[in-house]
Amino acid sequence: MTQATILSVPTLVYAPFCLFNIISPLMSILIAVIGWKIARNT
Repeated sequence: MTQATILSVPTLVYAPFCLFNIISPLMSILIAVIGWKIARNT
């Protein structure tokens, strides 16, 4: 069974809320590629 059948909500209704799940790993890879880091206090 899928989320749509269990929750009785069409997929296109909750799809915008899943956008962060797709963007998050892509942003992590992008930040790693450009080498952006948190500065360490010494």
